[in-house]
Amino acid sequence: MIDQVAEKAARWLIQYHPKGLSEFNVLKYGISIATYTALSTLGLLLVGLLLGDLLSAIIIIAVFYFNQTAGGGVHAKTHAGCFWTMVGFLSLAICLCRLQLEDHIKLCIGSIAVVALFLMPVILHDKRAHLSERLPVFTRINRVCVLCEAMALAILYGIRCLPSAYVYALALSALSRLVAWGLKSHKLKIQ
Repeated sequence: MIDQVAEKAARWLIQYHPKGLSEFNVLKYGISIATYTALSTLGLLLVGLLLGDLLSAIIIIAVFYFNQTAGGGVHAKTHAGCFWTMVGFLSLAICLCRLQLEDHIKLCIGSIAVVALFLMPVILHDKRAHLSERLPVFTRINRVCVLCEAMALAILYGIRCLPSAYVYALALSALSRLVAWGLKSHKLKIQ
């Protein structure tokens, strides 16, 4: 359904583009991704509301999207698969938020996650293999992003306001990246 909406919107918009049909696929892809992201984000917020912790859901979604955008992670084959994977991560993180852990334990969990994200910087999706020559640039950008997350972790800990949602979002982002790295290395060994 999203692809059909994207195609109709792209056909309507392409008439206003100077390059015309040569840019149709790029436009269609962009509309498809934007539509999917908007709808899935609304769905995830609804899940957070149903689980009774909308604020944690907002934090988890923001941190997870930030890390997926900056460095990648597990990539599902379909939009539905991506959505349900994220629902699983979100639900798990919200359930973990209900644990009453000391801030120093949350700091340890967050620190391990940040180190993992730093050491496994970028996972390119197979559809983006053409960007492999820019991997060093993406790696530097991702590491700067992770250092910012580490600073936020330290500041939040220092002011004694370390939200569990932030810590678990970092941990699950690192888990997603670890799984993606494992799948990618397994795929390379098979080929």
